[in-house]
Amino acid sequence: GRGGSSGGVGGKLSMRPGEEQDLVALKLSGLTSEYEHLLLSQLEEQRRYFEQLLAKEEAEMLSAAVANADMSAELQEQIDVLKTSILGREEEHRTIMARLREDEATLRQERKKNAKLLAIQRQKEAGVAAINEQVSQEAKSCDEHVEELKQQIMELSFYLRTQHKVTQSPQKQELQQGHVLVGEANPPDKSRGGSSTRRNSGGTGSSGRGGRN
Repeated sequence: GRGGSSGGVGGKLSMRPGEEQDLVALKLSGLTSEYEHLLLSQLEEQRRYFEQLLAKEEAEMLSAAVANADMSAELQEQIDVLKTSILGREEEHRTIMARLREDEATLRQERKKNAKLLAIQRQKEAGVAAINEQVSQEAKSCDEHVEELKQQIMELSFYLRTQHKVTQSPQKQELQQGHVLVGEANPPDKSRGGSSTRRNSGGTGSSGRGGRN
C-alpha cells in the first residue's frame, strides 16, 4: 500500500514534459491578460485625463477668444473714435493754419501801411518843424518891425508934440527961423531940450520946406 501511495505522490509531483509546458503557457497567458487589462485601464485613465485637459484648454481658449473678440471690438471702437477725433483735429489744424496765414498776410500789409504812415508822419513833423522855424523867424522879424514902428511912432508923436508947442509958442517966428533954442526956452530939461533942439531943427526944416512947397 505504501508503494502505491508513494507511486501516487511521485506521480503527482512528476509531470510529463507536455503537461509542464501547458501549465507554463497557461500561467503566462493569465499574466499577459492581467497585464493587458492593467495597461488598458491605465491608458483609459490617461485618455480621460488628456481629454479633460484638452476640453479645459479648449474652453479656456474659447473664452479667451471671446474675450479677445470683445476686447478687439472695444479696441476697434476706440480706434474708430480716435480716428474720428484725429480727423477733426486735423481739420481744425488746417483751419487754424489758414487763419494764421491770413493773419500773417494782414500783419505784413499793416506793417507796410504803418511804415508808410510813419514816413508820412515824419515828413509832416519835419515840415511842421520847418514851418515853426519859419513862423518863429517871421514872428521875430515882425516883432522887430513892430518895435521899429513903435519907435517911429514915438518919434513922430514927439515931433508932432514939438511942432504943436512951436505953433502955440509966442516965439513961433523966432523958433521957426531958428533964432531961439528950445534949450534956452526950457532950461531945466537940458538933455531933452538938446534932443528936442535937434528934432526941432530937422522938423523946422521939414516944416519950412513944406511951407515953401
